[in-house]
Amino acid sequence: MKTLKYAIRFLMRAKSYTLINLLGLAFSLACSIILLRYLHRELTVDAHCVDRERTVVVLRDIGGNQNVSTTKFCDTTYISDHQIIRRTNLTLNSNETMIYENQEYFMNMIYADSSFLQMFNFQAVDGKLELSRPHDALISSDCAKRLFGNEHAVGKVLEYNWKHFDENNVGGTEKINITIVGVVKEPVCKTTLHFDILLSNQLEKYKGNMELIQVLPGVDLEAVNRVSNVYREFKHGDFQQRWEFLPLKDFYFNRPNNIRFLDVFFHFGSSDYLGILSIVAVLLLFVGILNFVNLYMVYMMKRQKEYGIKKVYGLQKLPLFLQIWVENVVLAFCALLVAWLFIEITQIPVARLMGTDMKYTIFDIYLSLAFLLGLPLITSVYPYIRYQYMSPITSMRSIVTNRQSVVARMLLLSVQYVITFVLVVFSLYLNKHFQFLLHTSPGFEYEDIMVADLIPEKQKDYHKPAVLGDKLNECVDIESWIQGDNILNDGILMKFVNDKDESTVVHMVDVSPKFLKVYGIELSDGEMPEIKGFVDKFIPNEAAMKAFGYKQLKDAFIRSERSLNVVYNEDGSIERKDNLLLPVKAVVKDYYVGHLTEGIKPMVFRVSSDGVSLSKFYIHIREGKEESVVQFLKKIVMEVYGTDEISYSWLSEQVEAIYEEDRQVATIYTVFALIAIAVSCLGLFGISLFDIRQRYREIGIRKVNGASMKDLYKLLFRKYVTILGIAFVIATPLAYYAIHVYTADFAIKASIGIDVFLISLLLVALISMGTLFWQIRKAANINPSIVMKRE
Repeated sequence: MKTLKYAIRFLMRAKSYTLINLLGLAFSLACSIILLRYLHRELTVDAHCVDRERTVVVLRDIGGNQNVSTTKFCDTTYISDHQIIRRTNLTLNSNETMIYENQEYFMNMIYADSSFLQMFNFQAVDGKLELSRPHDALISSDCAKRLFGNEHAVGKVLEYNWKHFDENNVGGTEKINITIVGVVKEPVCKTTLHFDILLSNQLEKYKGNMELIQVLPGVDLEAVNRVSNVYREFKHGDFQQRWEFLPLKDFYFNRPNNIRFLDVFFHFGSSDYLGILSIVAVLLLFVGILNFVNLYMVYMMKRQKEYGIKKVYGLQKLPLFLQIWVENVVLAFCALLVAWLFIEITQIPVARLMGTDMKYTIFDIYLSLAFLLGLPLITSVYPYIRYQYMSPITSMRSIVTNRQSVVARMLLLSVQYVITFVLVVFSLYLNKHFQFLLHTSPGFEYEDIMVADLIPEKQKDYHKPAVLGDKLNECVDIESWIQGDNILNDGILMKFVNDKDESTVVHMVDVSPKFLKVYGIELSDGEMPEIKGFVDKFIPNEAAMKAFGYKQLKDAFIRSERSLNVVYNEDGSIERKDNLLLPVKAVVKDYYVGHLTEGIKPMVFRVSSDGVSLSKFYIHIREGKEESVVQFLKKIVMEVYGTDEISYSWLSEQVEAIYEEDRQVATIYTVFALIAIAVSCLGLFGISLFDIRQRYREIGIRKVNGASMKDLYKLLFRKYVTILGIAFVIATPLAYYAIHVYTADFAIKASIGIDVFLISLLLVALISMGTLFWQIRKAANINPSIVMKRE
């Protein structure tokens, strides 16, 4: 208790240093805690699952196109029934219409059974979590609030247009009433699979498009996948498939490449993104610890004579360590309190920055205890070793003459600034790279292209869209339009064969003849072939031509490896026509279909005649005519469907959404780089406050001997400018290497350039020198006579 009182009394006596140290550590801890909480949330996705390691997602890969699936399509059994604890087949239907009190609501719906509820520890907000009757339903708490507000959801009845199939696979629609029997609480952890409403599998004849299997602990999934994850011919078709049984804990970081049609149900993460944030968390914590140790050494410098005298009178190792450790514990405890206060205050902006709410969990307690117990031990080691093995004579010397201490402080401060420069340079480059991605043309037009859903949900038949198309042709403000062909769709992976019988995997995209015109894509060679009837034409892009080994159009002949044209016989069987080797009539200029860093993809466009579609319209509008076109669309939709309600967005927004993760990474790095500057400046302020006060007598003597203000400013700034210069020189190659490693796999990237280094130097130097200016100005203006008397 005496040690604690002594520690608190001393810390209160050194108020300015204590406050600076506490704030620096608190900011560093707050940032590290925020990042560690986010990392923990990402690494514990689906923690509400009973057994994440043994709950398996079934993935089917057809010719490189991977998606969730069910084992009913397997040609063989890879996991035997006796190895399975339970299994569930899920049917995922997006944007289904539910009607409540004559108002339509679009919901993402899953048909499930009791096994699904047993695989996860779902909690009930209201009612019971079971689907015992065919017309029972469970609703998520968020969806219940959207539909019913603060009213109780249990017992509410929704009207549903149930789409079903009979034994002969003939579809139909029937209006049924669905009764809410339970409200599912949103799990504390992050989840991969999301739904608005859960219906009973007893309603659904089609047994699922996704399967989850919970296997026994002894099942070797790696061995299973070594056998299943090999392409084999599918006995019911002329294509190859392979299977993967992926544990749920790994599914979040392994997004199937062909899941776009079910994407609204899933959230996926990036392990590379977590790696970047982990580095930021470690660096920020390291900066905070260095700052803490450095400033604490200033405390010790002010007491080294006291320690020297105590050691003469027999101060032992344990009391010395306890005194240092208790002072560090007090500081760490206060810094943790300030850090959590900062975290609580900044919850909303942090949630926007990180893209997710981070609820308080038991992990926060463990994290706080780890910092409270571990941090003081780490920060106490160096001061204890230094003063334990320092002779009493050395301890009792004047502080000014202790050059070794000065060098140690400046060295620690330099390391802080090296890390700060690296973070700042990296954040500047990330922002530069993000702007480069946004402003680099992908090779097609996307500005002024509206993505419009003009067909009301209840009137999705195959007769009226053609009428809409005729009316769109009448609008002078519409340059061109197309239905269903999204330029950002990279199609499916397909093997094509050249005239040498060499196969190449490319992306095959189905498009209509108007596709190139709407998006302003040009042909690099040849002419668009005339499309007659239902005969398809294959047009490769330049990258595909290179992949096929062709340099000239006249030499190019290709065919798909498996037959794409089918004939439906009267008996219901399917007959595939043999593919013929056909000459290439045109070549499309390359464009970037996805993220620019992925590069140009070899693509083959299968051009077919326009068919009837219920898809969205992509409308290229004349510049400045957006509002008039919106009014025109409402008018024609009213004429055709009797309603003027339309929904639309812009293709440019979809293009920008591709780089959302880049924007988020750049923003996070910028925010935490600025905080690293703040922590380093606090350290600089504390160190300089101590050092400059130790030089008051020297400054007074220099002023008496005629030193000008310019000479004094130069004298006092010189040491810290040198530190910044050395730190910048060391940080430059480190930052360059970090950027090089980060962008090594990018097909295109922003140039590193000298500008990011110069701007970082200017930014850090201005803020740091501004931090010093006040006390250096105060020191340069001291009255020599007052200093001499005090000294």
